[in-house]
Amino acid sequence: MKILTICRLIINLVDSLLSIMFPVASTPDPKSTLSNNNSHVLVGLLLGDANLQRRSRTSNTRLHFTQSEKHFYFFINVFNIFKSFCNLPEDNLNFIPQPKIKIVKGISYKIYTFTTLQLPCFNFYYEMFYPNGKKIVPGNIDVYLSPITLAYWIMCDGSLQNQGIHLNTYGFNLNDNKILVNALNKNFNIQCTIHNHKSGFRIYINKADFSSIKHLLLPHMDPSMLYKFPSP
Repeated sequence: MKILTICRLIINLVDSLLSIMFPVASTPDPKSTLSNNNSHVLVGLLLGDANLQRRSRTSNTRLHFTQSEKHFYFFINVFNIFKSFCNLPEDNLNFIPQPKIKIVKGISYKIYTFTTLQLPCFNFYYEMFYPNGKKIVPGNIDVYLSPITLAYWIMCDGSLQNQGIHLNTYGFNLNDNKILVNALNKNFNIQCTIHNHKSGFRIYINKADFSSIKHLLLPHMDPSMLYKFPSP
């Protein structure tokens, strides 16, 4: 009996030493961090239609995204990227949010929307885009403005104009638009301009400049949104 007890103590001691020398990595919570790719997608969405919501200074942040029925496939593209951050049934891998009805001036429209859980991985972006509770353009947006970011921004807010692209940045003031133009021109070696529209300010990328960067954007575009691109 004493020998058996001593053997068990030795085994436990060896197990303890091995656990210290070769610790087993715990499986990270997929909701705890954003991948590099997802971060670029998120910034592009925030420059466009998406918004972040936080109930208080001490609470975590959630992502809210809505698209019209016309852009259903783009909505699904984005939902598939962020669905792991949503409260979905684990056994329902093919879950798709059901449409809602939105009434504007007496006319009914179908919209699709999703909202993630309130998570710490979104807090950094809330503080970057909403320092005072209202969405702005961060002064260092050039650090985050990649081809992925621009592709998702165009899918949200881009429109075809005279064989060029308008980025309809009406929600941002003139200074924010200047920051965006400087970042675009710097990162993509193009010459964007700001147009003053009746709805607000918007950014224009002319045909020649867009042609020079189109190849960078195509791999990240949902096929349903290619109608926003100028024809060859």
